[in-house]
Amino acid sequence: MHEALAVADEGGVTLIAAAGNSAFNLDATTRPDATSPDYVEGEEDPEAHAYVRTVTDDCLDLPQEGPNVVSVSSVGPSGIKADYSNYGVTEIDVAAPGGYFRDFFGTKQFRSGLSEIWAPYPEVVARSLGEVTKGGGVPNNEFVVRSCTTGNDCAYYQGIQGTSMASPHVTGVAALIIGALGGDADPALVRQILRQSAAAHACPVPATVDYTLVGRPASWNATCVGPPTLNNFYGDGLVDAAAAVATAEAL
Repeated sequence: MHEALAVADEGGVTLIAAAGNSAFNLDATTRPDATSPDYVEGEEDPEAHAYVRTVTDDCLDLPQEGPNVVSVSSVGPSGIKADYSNYGVTEIDVAAPGGYFRDFFGTKQFRSGLSEIWAPYPEVVARSLGEVTKGGGVPNNEFVVRSCTTGNDCAYYQGIQGTSMASPHVTGVAALIIGALGGDADPALVRQILRQSAAAHACPVPATVDYTLVGRPASWNATCVGPPTLNNFYGDGLVDAAAAVATAEAL
């Protein structure tokens, strides 16, 4: 994987990756791993031999912990780190909107689809899961919507969340930076501009977020450490498209 990342970086590709959705503190010296030691050749069920083990931080979660990769954590619409998002000052470069179903605890927006990221949803998938009726409707489902033109051409969208929803926001900003730099840019410079232009984002008060209040296990509780310009929740801050383009154009 490291060789592949190196080839891409040397070829001028700006590498951006989701930080992961395991609520892990990536600064810790150890972490649980319940996914990777599960492959047995010839086994019909590749997860039949899965088990939880403790690994050190030398066992990297790739590609996001690889060299020259911009690692992106996820925030909800309120700006708080989403409960599921991995974090760590040694790994997180910037944060971006990734959806957070449990945001705005204590308000009507708590557990609302309005706090999710809306993404195109293949109709065939929605139908296979019973989320679209025979006539094409989406009754009693706040996480799937249908949008139709006057010609009755319809598209479906799904409310979802994750650091994989946050990283495309950063990818889009990287594309704007590259465009502002003339369409061909050194990945190191793009990474620098992304981080330099990010909007500083302070730790919450109190700094320890109790995610048990929103129904998560105590192991998901997280403490934010560091100043607004560089902390373990948001890295250098929230990605800022306007500031990134202005920075690139000024070079």
